[in-house]
Amino acid sequence: MEIRTIDYFLTVAEAGSMTAAAKLLDMTQPALTKAMRRLEDEVGAALFARGARGVALTPFGRSFLRHARTVHSTMIDATDELDALREGRAGLVRLGAGPTWLLEIVPRAVHMFRQAFPDVQLQVQGGLDDVLRTALRDAPLDFVLAAIPEGAEEPDLAFKPLLVDEYQVIAGSRHPLRNKPDVKLADLLDYPWILPAQTTYMTRRLQTIFRAAGLRPPRAVIETAEHARFKARLMSEPDGPHYLSFHAIGHLEAEGPDDIGPLPVKGASWQRRAGIVTRKGLPPNPPAEEFVKIVRQLCGDRPSRSRGPLAKR
Repeated sequence: MEIRTIDYFLTVAEAGSMTAAAKLLDMTQPALTKAMRRLEDEVGAALFARGARGVALTPFGRSFLRHARTVHSTMIDATDELDALREGRAGLVRLGAGPTWLLEIVPRAVHMFRQAFPDVQLQVQGGLDDVLRTALRDAPLDFVLAAIPEGAEEPDLAFKPLLVDEYQVIAGSRHPLRNKPDVKLADLLDYPWILPAQTTYMTRRLQTIFRAAGLRPPRAVIETAEHARFKARLMSEPDGPHYLSFHAIGHLEAEGPDDIGPLPVKGASWQRRAGIVTRKGLPPNPPAEEFVKIVRQLCGDRPSRSRGPLAKR
């Protein structure tokens, strides 16, 4: 299978049309169609369903697309590394990191890495775990620092735990539940919630906590990523709704909104493992491996912290 055939396939999949893809590739439509037929014969499956308005990926095509993107990205990486060697540059590290990592570990890791490898370019992408894993699978990233899933296997990814984050229900200092002596899970359902997307591990874990207690899970009235300062502004509005959320306490401490803190709710906490996520069978390039070593060192030195409940005000 030739690399250019992979490029042809990716272009057709993106364009959704043999004619449009042929124009983009500056080749004739019959030649491109013939190349795709040869590819389908080679893999032994129909990759495209032909229709009057163009082509669509079959289930086999969608599966092949993920691997084709990886192959394409790997070849780009190889070319970039060779160019870096020829031009006297040391390479490129592309990493994805969740909010807690970006506040605590990554800035220090970047500082240490730049001192040791000043000629290496760094590209840092922030986001929540589901978005970062998608970017890793599509191969724009060398590795990801994010939550590690519990239970279900993800056979195309490799996980290495490095630390544990404590998640708790959080609220503002003026929230009515701060005056309640014994807050129960059911009490939390009387208030609006700010949560990330339901596809994130954190939201799914919160749903599990409520269902295990025989309660319906809270529904987010505001869906957003884990930006503590944004939540703090919403939670601190004097005349606004009394919002609740579920948040990493280490991240909350690092970002520092002093009027937001955890509620002491029995059974409403979660210890989440987090660490390094890579594509299985495709280890990061040498500069990225050096960055990973620094991250591991910093995680080993990370103190365990826990934020107590806010005083009643």
